[in-house]
Amino acid sequence: MSERLLHISGLKKSFVAPDSSRHLIVDVPDFSLDAQMQVALPGENGSGKTTFLNLIAGILQPTLGRFRSMA
Repeated sequence: MSERLLHISGLKKSFVAPDSSRHLIVDVPDFSLDAQMQVALPGENGSGKTTFLNLIAGILQPTLGRFRSMA
């Protein structure tokens, strides 16, 4: 059994546009990362891949949800 490094639940990040509309960029209901696991983040430009990684790194704060680093 692998060691769990990260667990995310209900993670959401949205931004407010100049016209005051809110845009949901990241919506991750459940995600776990175990030791020695490799993960790919496929998606088109602007789909939220970098925003998701910035949330995990602590560069951005989530709008909703939580994540727990086990390391």
